[in-house]
Amino acid sequence: MAKLLSIREVRRLCGGVDPGKLGNPIGVTVASDGSIFVSESGNSRLSAFNADGSFRALWSAPGTDPGQFRSAMGIAVSDAGELFVADFGNHRVQVFTTDGGFVRAWGEFGTGPGQLDNPIGLQIGPAGDVWVVDSGNERVQVFSQQGELLRSYDEVGAAPQIISLNSGGEFFVSSPWADSSAPSVSCSARSA
Repeated sequence: MAKLLSIREVRRLCGGVDPGKLGNPIGVTVASDGSIFVSESGNSRLSAFNADGSFRALWSAPGTDPGQFRSAMGIAVSDAGELFVADFGNHRVQVFTTDGGFVRAWGEFGTGPGQLDNPIGLQIGPAGDVWVVDSGNERVQVFSQQGELLRSYDEVGAAPQIISLNSGGEFFVSSPWADSSAPSVSCSARSA
């Protein structure tokens, strides 16, 4: 079972570039063995922790090559144990093993089907498909784990960011700038 970290322990981890320190952590996911993976927007990398919270490894670096990030954002782990990461500034999704090995990537900048403009949120759906919040295009795109576009939901709110899916097949997207008075959940739709 994963260790619950206290506020003091979390503060100890934040604010740095050294291994085990987190620079603007954005996403977190937990693998079936309890390993914890954190995407760091500020350091453009991923950090891995053991189930007990101890630091295990980090990988990637800022850049545009495969395996590098320009702001690592949403992260999720599949049932097969692959890590899917929204690479915000490179306009793509990257896939890694839980040991840090680069597997594949898909996406390119644009507004067309399958193209991305600042992907930010990412989740694995109940059917194993990859749901990506395509923030700059104000939509959610759903891909196979190999990167094939399956469907798209347009106009999900201004600057959508985070997505959550429930077991009933509905998705919910936060769009904090949809209304200037308060953050909101902007959309709920039945998945296909």
